[in-house]
Amino acid sequence: MGKSFNVVRVATPSFESAENQELLENVALSKKLLGDQLDFGWALPSAFRALANPLAPVSLPRKPDSRKDISGAIAYWHSLQWLLIYRLGWANPGKGMSELYLYLCMPHSELDILKVIGQMDDTLILIRDVWFKDGYLENYIAWSGGINQSYLSTSSEESTNSIYSISDEESSVFLSRSPAGLHLEPQGWHYFLRNEHETVATYSVVTNEQRNKATVIIDNAWGWYDALCDVGVTMQLDELSVYVKSIGFMGDFRFSEQTGLWYTGSHYVHLMGN
Repeated sequence: MGKSFNVVRVATPSFESAENQELLENVALSKKLLGDQLDFGWALPSAFRALANPLAPVSLPRKPDSRKDISGAIAYWHSLQWLLIYRLGWANPGKGMSELYLYLCMPHSELDILKVIGQMDDTLILIRDVWFKDGYLENYIAWSGGINQSYLSTSSEESTNSIYSISDEESSVFLSRSPAGLHLEPQGWHYFLRNEHETVATYSVVTNEQRNKATVIIDNAWGWYDALCDVGVTMQLDELSVYVKSIGFMGDFRFSEQTGLWYTGSHYVHLMGN
C-alpha cells in the first residue's frame, strides 16, 4: 500500500482561451483529443496519466459541487466512471462500487479476499486516494443504484434505464455532490461500445511473436475501448497494452472469458461490476 499519486486538486480551468474555445465549439475535435466534449472530458487525460506515472504531477477536479461549478462536478464523476468502466471493465459500475466500497471501508480486515483487495492495483489506489477520501462515494452509489442498463453492452435490445429521481428526503447539497442531473447515465452518449454507435477509432498494432500479446496504438481518444475490443477479436489475443496518442498509456488489459470484456488488474475486482 506504499504507492501514492502526485495529484493536485483544481477548480475547472478557464475555457476562455482560444484553444479551449475551439474545443468547446468543435465537439468532434474535443472527443478526438480528450475522449469527450470539453466540460465532460477535460480531466480524463490526467486520470490516465496519473496511473501511467504516479510520480508525475497531474491535475484532477476538486470535490464536486454542481451548484457552484457544474463543469467541475461533471468532470469529477465522469473521470471516475471512465476508470470504473474502462480500466476495471465494469458494465455495471454501481454494483461494483457498492461492493468495493465495503472493502475500502475495512482496510484492516483479516478476511483473505480483503487482503487481496488491500494489495490494490493502481486504479483502486487512485480511486481510494481521490474519490473515496473525498467522502462522496456513498452519493455515487445512491445515484448509480437506479441505473439498470449496461455501460458496455453491445445489445440493442436493452430497456432504457430510469433517470435518477430526487426524493423528498434528499437535500440539494447531497444531490450537488452526486452525479444526479449531469447526463452521466448510459443513454447520455458520453460512453462508447454501444450497438450502432460511432465508428471504432483507427489504430495500429505491434505484435509480440513470442507471446499471445500485442501493443495497440490508437489514434483517437474517443472510441479507444472499442478499438481495443476490435483488436482482440480480429487478432484473437487476450493480452493487450494500450496507448492513445493524445493521452498516453491506458493500461495493460486482459480479456475475461467469463464476461467477454477487457479489464486491468484483478479479475475478482473485474467481476464485482458485472
